[in-house]
Amino acid sequence: MTVRERNLFVVLGASIGVVLLAVGWYAYFWEPLQAAQRQIADLNDEIDKQRHKIIQVQQEQKRLAKYKAFSLSAASDQAESEYVTFLGPLLKKCGLTVDVLSGPPPGSIKAVPTQGKKAAHVTLTFNVIARGDLSSFVKTLEELRRAPVTHRVRSFALNPAEGAGKDSGKLKISMTIEAMVVNKAAPANPYLHDKDNRLVILETLAGLLRAPLGLAQGPWKAVRAANLAIAAKESQSARDYAAIRHRDVFVGGKPYIPPKPVEIVQREPPPPSGPEDPGFDVFDYVRLVHTSPMTNEAWLHNRIYHEPEMRIRPAKPGYQIFQIKSEDRVWTLLRAKALRVDQRELYFQVGYKVYRFPIGATLSEALRRSLSDEEVERLKLDTLFDEEFAEESEAKNRKTPPQGKTPSKSK
Repeated sequence: MTVRERNLFVVLGASIGVVLLAVGWYAYFWEPLQAAQRQIADLNDEIDKQRHKIIQVQQEQKRLAKYKAFSLSAASDQAESEYVTFLGPLLKKCGLTVDVLSGPPPGSIKAVPTQGKKAAHVTLTFNVIARGDLSSFVKTLEELRRAPVTHRVRSFALNPAEGAGKDSGKLKISMTIEAMVVNKAAPANPYLHDKDNRLVILETLAGLLRAPLGLAQGPWKAVRAANLAIAAKESQSARDYAAIRHRDVFVGGKPYIPPKPVEIVQREPPPPSGPEDPGFDVFDYVRLVHTSPMTNEAWLHNRIYHEPEMRIRPAKPGYQIFQIKSEDRVWTLLRAKALRVDQRELYFQVGYKVYRFPIGATLSEALRRSLSDEEVERLKLDTLFDEEFAEESEAKNRKTPPQGKTPSKSK
């Protein structure tokens, strides 16, 4: 064997050895390692799924505990009579005239068959036909939402009431309300069920024997108060649902009607050295196009000069004061300070006066009437009034402060 053949043999043997080592390493180390890692990942995913299910079950248990406390009485017949006794006075209290209030037909109350581990509950359906205005209907929905009872308004329909006379302008309201008897709930709902007569007798005997009072009826009153507190906390909302009465549900939003002018603001004509008269009122083309009370921002748009929208932020320096200028951007026609942005309104200050600027209105309409001192205090704008800005504006305009009471800053 020559040296060349021996070298080739060594190289070939080494190559075969490397290949065998690579195959062995892959088959006995790398592949089992990857399989083990995949199995670990699958197990972790399964653990996360089970943990998520546990969290869901715990949340459902908390919700179920609340629903049990708010459930109707365990006996279906008693629950039906209790809920009718509760619902009838509530509808009348809210201003509705009840024509029909019917519960489920006799013999139709059946428990939902248990499926697996799910508990069976009993649902009672009540039909209501009443007459009233839109504000009474909204008040009814609010009262139902605040009541510590496991119920819901499944559907409702609003139609103009037929006939004239006392029903003129009212609505015919049809509602389907579902109330629930939760499985394994308490025998009686403290909010719907009167206190047990035995507790009253026991309390009376305690009073006759000069024993401490309140021990018999105390737990019942405590549970009732706790249920009312929980329901009131959960029903809190930043929305004012009573404002829906200002909308016509059959036509849509009502157009903005400017209030009847009480105080006419006469703007002094510009001096001879001021801007030239363009032949129109610039303020008629400046509109409030958008408000954002969450971020306390508003946007003005000048349609006549095709300028970009003006961003106003009462809480941020540099965006509080806004100015309306002439077309050549030389003369200032109006200088105002934004005080607060509400849902559809902007309140601003010009000199010693405060104005309300509704969304969609023009600046000329907003300047027709300034707010009175009583309105400023009622809207809590007196704490936002800027005396320094008013004095500065009056000094620039060479005016004297108006007589009478003016809003003052909070100290």
